Amino acid sequence: MKTTNKLVEAESMTNVPSREEILKVAFPLKTINWKKHNLTVIKDGYLENGVRVHVVKEKLDKQPIIVDSAYVISEIA
Repeated sequence: MKTTNKLVEAESMTNVPSREEILKVAFPLKTINWKKHNLTVIKDGYLENGVRVHVVKEKLDKQPIIVDSAYVISEIA
């Protein structure tokens, strides 16, 4: 598993949700500045299995990634 600043590439995990699956359950919210990871959360939600998901403004190299036990994708595809 590759780790960079507490960001773990989700592609190395099993049962990784697709971008489309995450977008179906993530809903707009008041923008949250996630200072700990220097990310701006614009959508939030939960998968059927209870795992939290976030959509952020910043472009991410690989998607989805796992940050603090949540799958995170960029609004930029």
